[in-house]
Amino acid sequence: MSMKKQFLLLSFALCTVYVSFSANPWRWQNPLPQGNGLFAGKVIDAQTYVSVGAYGTVIRSADQGAAWNIYSPIVYEFLYGVDFKSSTSGTAVGEKGLIINTTDQGAHWTQVASPVSAGLWSVRYADASTGFACGEGGAILKTTSGGVSWSAQVSGTGNHLFSVWFVDAQTGWVVGDNGTILKTTNGGATWVSQSSGTTKMLRSVQFLDAQNGFVAGYSGTVLKTTNGGATWTELPRYIGSDLFAVYFINPNTGFAGGSGENYISTTDGGATWVVHQGAAEGGCWTMISFSGNTGWMCGNYGRLLKTTDGGSNWDLISDISTYDYHSISFLDNSNGMVGGDWGSYFKTTDGGNTWTYGGIPGYDMIIYGIHYFSSQDILVAGGYGGCYRTTDGGASWNQVSLSTTSNLMDLTFITPDIGYIFGSYGYLAKTTNQGNAWTIIPCPQTLHFLCAHVFNENTMIAGTAWGKIVKSTDGGATWIEKHSEPGEQISDILFLDQNKGFAVSAHSKIYKTVDGGESWSVSQVGSFREYTHICFTNATTGWISGSDGYMLRTTDGGNTWHEIFVGTHQNQNVVYFFDEDNGFIVGNSGMLLHTSNGGYTSVPGNDPAGSRQPEITLFPNPVTSHFTVRIPDPGLQTSGFRPQNSVVKLEVIDLSGVVLIDLYEGTLNSGEVQFDAGCLPRGVYFVRLTANNTIITKKFVKR
Repeated sequence: MSMKKQFLLLSFALCTVYVSFSANPWRWQNPLPQGNGLFAGKVIDAQTYVSVGAYGTVIRSADQGAAWNIYSPIVYEFLYGVDFKSSTSGTAVGEKGLIINTTDQGAHWTQVASPVSAGLWSVRYADASTGFACGEGGAILKTTSGGVSWSAQVSGTGNHLFSVWFVDAQTGWVVGDNGTILKTTNGGATWVSQSSGTTKMLRSVQFLDAQNGFVAGYSGTVLKTTNGGATWTELPRYIGSDLFAVYFINPNTGFAGGSGENYISTTDGGATWVVHQGAAEGGCWTMISFSGNTGWMCGNYGRLLKTTDGGSNWDLISDISTYDYHSISFLDNSNGMVGGDWGSYFKTTDGGNTWTYGGIPGYDMIIYGIHYFSSQDILVAGGYGGCYRTTDGGASWNQVSLSTTSNLMDLTFITPDIGYIFGSYGYLAKTTNQGNAWTIIPCPQTLHFLCAHVFNENTMIAGTAWGKIVKSTDGGATWIEKHSEPGEQISDILFLDQNKGFAVSAHSKIYKTVDGGESWSVSQVGSFREYTHICFTNATTGWISGSDGYMLRTTDGGNTWHEIFVGTHQNQNVVYFFDEDNGFIVGNSGMLLHTSNGGYTSVPGNDPAGSRQPEITLFPNPVTSHFTVRIPDPGLQTSGFRPQNSVVKLEVIDLSGVVLIDLYEGTLNSGEVQFDAGCLPRGVYFVRLTANNTIITKKFVKR
């Protein structure tokens, strides 16, 4: 659904309903339109562009990038290649031999059988029926049914093949590892090796016709042929970046994109090149596609470049901030801040509906801790002893001198006046006057504090970079080791009361105590590379941020944890929830996600929480006037609930089951129904959802 919300207006009685169709309950707020890596894209016409990427990501714009549809994935493998055989029908390929087809420009996909399990990196249609794909271990596939069925071909090489291009159903090329270039002139029945003159990894191939073609690869390599590949000439190298994409719109004008978001352009067939420096050091342009004068580049972090004048000018479509973010804090349900690398931050004054980007002048380290004294008065602490304060909401910042170069990892206040900063090399400082003055509490330099929970001025427990959990009962003057695991890093620690607490590590471990931190039990849930942060909104409901597309959630006080599919490969650094429904995740590569249903999404085709009953999400609750009902995601197919393409009935009922309001009836995949509950008297009511003979109810209170 377009990121510009589209509403269906319904009227009844004295209430008004707006239906906003949406996709994944985890919504990107930065970068926009989304932050998953994009590895391939296709310009369908001057207005329409489709791109695919990590964890089954598919995005589409039909208005040159003004608005975007971000579709719920049917798979969670990485998609590396995409091509369209017509304006509506196309194929995407990816990990584990994955092949999926669409007939509506990517809105819906169907997986088809693949003859290989090797990853597929590229797909290209020669005509409406004939297409080819290539991938790992020399894999080459062919279809003559428009993608319905595929057969494997004999490539004659074991090298990985990264790009395929055909000029007609008979003539095509693939390129790959170790300078590999293969050509066929009989529709892939046989493939003949061509001499590239290089051993560099070749990542992209394109031909203008049967004679004129280009190849791009690592270390700035660009090759050119004018005789169908009988001979290849290496063009002058103007850049050392690895090149992943090449595209020429005519024999003279072409582009090659690569690492560091650098790209090069030529107007003389590659004899000379102009170097264009990228904005994101860790970024990479992975594919270039044109239709007429309209062209797109896609890449890491979900970044996108667009041109409408044949490449003379390129505009960055994506948000510019792709820094890693490490902290989040809210003063109340309106005012919040996210802190990241290079002193960068986002601020919100409307509960996270919108965010404003900012930075601390002269500070180029990470913001690890944030504390609000008021909406205007904010204290932050971070890398290399950096501590800054604003009293005007971020319009200006003043440095707070702490006389240290330690990394300040945890900033916490236990009263409006009393607060602590924990850092590396045993750094611990205390304030009793709202941070206007700080007193250093000497601690052993071997205690590299990463996190801490302070109960009161005497009792505190901290986690360290060396896998130690330590406790002090004299205000930090002395510390006693309570648990130790060499090789671990205790990323976060949190207590629900004086006795029950949790800690997490960078190696998939959860630590639990029920005796105030005197002893700890260890468990391992899932297969994450890293657990980073803990958040509880009450004694039973909590979350742990993770990586590799997953986080954890508990609804029984941490006795059991269930995997939640977040749907991004970017590492999560911090999780924060207002209540059981509304929360945020921040992380690497500019990641800022919001959910309004507790973050629950299932792995496509698999429910990570087992037989969990699907839920309706209501917010706010209690309600005074306007009210939102969130429909379960169609990917959540448990307990007989199948909302997708089925008739959904949504009603408001009273305690006796009498229907008071018919909110909606019709086909609805998923979405949000908004209405004005001002027509209801004060009291307790239920929203009832009926679909496929399954009934789900959710209580709400009208005040």
